[in-house]
Amino acid sequence: MKSIRPLIVIPTLRGSGPPNSIKTLRKFMLKAGIGPVYVLINDPEITGDGIIYHPSRSWINAFMDRAGETIERKFPNSKLATKVKYYLKAISSPLKTFAQLKGVEYFKNSHTFRLLKHLRGKFNVIIVDSSSGPGWFDYSVLPGVDVPVVFYLRGQWFFTGHCSNRPPECHRYTQLCYKCPYLNITYSIKKDNSYMNVLRKKGIYSSMSRGYHLISPSRK
Repeated sequence: MKSIRPLIVIPTLRGSGPPNSIKTLRKFMLKAGIGPVYVLINDPEITGDGIIYHPSRSWINAFMDRAGETIERKFPNSKLATKVKYYLKAISSPLKTFAQLKGVEYFKNSHTFRLLKHLRGKFNVIIVDSSSGPGWFDYSVLPGVDVPVVFYLRGQWFFTGHCSNRPPECHRYTQLCYKCPYLNITYSIKKDNSYMNVLRKKGIYSSMSRGYHLISPSRK
């Protein structure tokens, strides 16, 4: 029987909720003889066997961000300092800034492609936790992977225009989202482009060479 070697994608293993659930899942897998179990995270402070750090930005982007944050800390009540921080971030990632202004979820990241290419052969299934959201993992590379992909639906971002957990009264996602009245809900967008965001996700899912699977927590 072919051994299962999962790669779990989640931003961090710190805190309660999703991190605890993934840690429990990983322990269960290892106890059941599944593994090795790799975890791809966006938290540089967490290390350990099978833990792989995935940077969210290049070192230049990170440097510009830190410079802006330092200026803002030194001049906490300065509107000019806040503007300088914003423009430094915009200069370091012009495409991301433009996308955010247009309400487009931006998840392009060359680190994802390089890491998955480097790890090729070490894992044979990818499990993406819905708490990953946009901002660090590049979902557009998934159609190119040659292993099954499993989406762990703890939230609803995978099939909405931006909402991590949509309001119960909102069913617009059933029509690909449109005229979103909840732009400030996590993951917030500045302008309503929810329809295009859902179409992009749908395009990624439908292009996956090995298809995809959905799993969700249950109390039963």
